[in-house]
Amino acid sequence: MGKLTKAYKWYLKGLFTHPSIELILTLSIFLEFLMSKNLPLMSFMIQSIIIPVYLLYTNLHIFRQRDFTVFEISMLRTWRAIPVAKALVLLTSSLPLIVIETVFLLFVNDSIHILNLIINIINYLVFSLIISILNAREAGVIVLSIFLLLMPSGFSILVQTYISLNIRPDLTIQFLSYYFDTIVSEDYYKQGILQNSLSYFLMPILVIDLVLFLVYFLSFSRADLR
Repeated sequence: MGKLTKAYKWYLKGLFTHPSIELILTLSIFLEFLMSKNLPLMSFMIQSIIIPVYLLYTNLHIFRQRDFTVFEISMLRTWRAIPVAKALVLLTSSLPLIVIETVFLLFVNDSIHILNLIINIINYLVFSLIISILNAREAGVIVLSIFLLLMPSGFSILVQTYISLNIRPDLTIQFLSYYFDTIVSEDYYKQGILQNSLSYFLMPILVIDLVLFLVYFLSFSRADLR
C-alpha cells in the first residue's frame, strides 16, 4: 500500500498546477449555459467537444517515454503499483469535470445524463490507459487525439446514417454507440431511434472496462519488465 501511495503521489505531481484545466472547465460551462435551451445540442457538445478536449489534456499527464518509465520503476522500486497509480491519477484528474458537469446538469434539470457522463468518462479513461502502453509520448498524443476526437462524432454519424436509410440499429451498433457516444445515445433512445437505454448495456460495458483494465495491467508489466 505504501508503494502505491508513493507512486500515486509521483504521478499526481504537477497535474493541477497548470491554469489550462480551469480555463477548459470555465469555457465549457459558459458554452453549455448558452446552449442549455437546446439540450440535444448541449449533449452533443459535451460528448464530442468538452469531454474529449478535457481528457486529452489531462490524460497525457501519465504518458511517458519507455526509458523514463524504466527509470520510474527503478526509482519507485515497484512495477505493480505503477499501472494502478496511473489509473487512480486519471480518475482523480476527471473528478473536477464530473463534479462540475453533474452540478450543471442538475441546474438545467437534465439529471438523466449524469450516469451517462460518468460511464462515458470511465470508458475513455480505460482506453487512454491502453494507449499509454505505447511508451512513446508522440505516438500516444496522435493516437489518443484521434481516438478521443473522432470516436464520439463517428458513432453519431453512423447512427444518423442508419436513420437516413430507415434502418433500425441492431444490438451491436447500439452497444458500440452507448460505449463510445454514451450521452448522445441516450438522446437517441429518448427520441425512439435506439430501442434500448444505457441500463440495458450497463453491465456488459462495465465488464469490458474491467477486462480492458486487466489487459492494460498485464501488458504494462510485460512491456516494461522486458
